[in-house]
Amino acid sequence: MNNRKLKFLLVALAVGSVVPLLLNMPFSINTSNTASNPYDYRVLFPAASADELVEVQHHFKSRAVAGDAAIDDGSFSIIETYVDLESCEFCTRIQYTPGENGVAGFSYLDEKGFDLTNAKRVTFYVMAVSVDEEIKFMAAGKNSTITEKGVFKNQKFAKTTESIKLDYDWKFIEIDLSGSDLKNITHPFALEIIPAKDSGQIVFYIKSVFIDTQAANNPIPTE
Repeated sequence: MNNRKLKFLLVALAVGSVVPLLLNMPFSINTSNTASNPYDYRVLFPAASADELVEVQHHFKSRAVAGDAAIDDGSFSIIETYVDLESCEFCTRIQYTPGENGVAGFSYLDEKGFDLTNAKRVTFYVMAVSVDEEIKFMAAGKNSTITEKGVFKNQKFAKTTESIKLDYDWKFIEIDLSGSDLKNITHPFALEIIPAKDSGQIVFYIKSVFIDTQAANNPIPTE
């Protein structure tokens, strides 16, 4: 047997002995980076710039309700892409008839959460159809094990506005997010409806809810 054939035979024997061991050897995938940074792949603003913005409805497709809205489906309704030929084109119509709790809440939701670091504000438009209510708006909420004040008891919001009385005209609102912890946001935008005493049916419109990286110019006061 020449040297070339001998080398080939030795290599074949080595491979034949090692491969079965590899096939039967237990193995694991290192997921430590994924586990420690579970939201890295859901970052919405990886590099902040003045023109970055996201529409809340596009990324947070589910909704959560609280108060009367959670107890009685008939007391609360939401119609997306609603059209009122006089004042509202493809806005969100919210209708609420006060019940035993005397308060109702609504929020956009994604339980997996998003990292909104680098976002600076939430902006939207709101207009009353009836005016027997005051509304608080909340931004940058995440699930909490501590019972919180307000209509959402298990979510902690970075910012909650003072109560606002709506008008029959569209009102532009900014909520300043600067300085807030914006990681793992599950409830980006929410509201709490506080009806007036003996109030009847409440109706109002909301549209163009955006989160962006521009600084707030005239933010509404927060609690």
